[in-house]
Amino acid sequence: MKKIILLLSITIMTLLCGCSHQNRNQVWYIVSDQYGSLVVYNNEEKFLLIASITLSDLATYRGKLLKENIESDNLGALQSLFNLPFNYLLEGTKDDWKTLYNNKTYTYHERINYIMEGEDDLSKIINTGTLESLVGKQTTVSDIKKLYETINNESYVLRVYNVSQFFQPLGDTTLNRKLIGEWTKRALEEAGNK
Repeated sequence: MKKIILLLSITIMTLLCGCSHQNRNQVWYIVSDQYGSLVVYNNEEKFLLIASITLSDLATYRGKLLKENIESDNLGALQSLFNLPFNYLLEGTKDDWKTLYNNKTYTYHERINYIMEGEDDLSKIINTGTLESLVGKQTTVSDIKKLYETINNESYVLRVYNVSQFFQPLGDTTLNRKLIGEWTKRALEEAGNK
């Protein structure tokens, strides 16, 4: 009986350690006007990993999924490809992102701050509802603000990858998921090791 309890205890501890390692990562799937991106933020290991794929490649991948009777939007296709459970989703229209990009009177940080200052009543600012309209199914404006303030105030290792350079959207979807999944695992390990 002692052996069984000891074995169960070791198994549970191993599972808990494995889960806590994975839960340190905050996973965001973001669809902008040009890219679909996996963004992984880890506050303990101080890294931010961004892996992007062009929307045209993502659309081709979605078409391949549809041929396998898997209907998906862009955010779902990103999760299918990178195979990481998400904490946050973020998506906006081309006009939303254009408004954010084109306001040249402010630096990028000032644009974000300006939009956030009016978050309680976005309809009264110039960029009407921009930040609010970017919010996804699992994401609030305060989630975006919290992430921005955290990475803006501290030093993080930043890793940015263009997955479209090695992704084959017309290739086998199972093979693509396997290859991108393995790549993602290694990229996260490398980002954590700095």
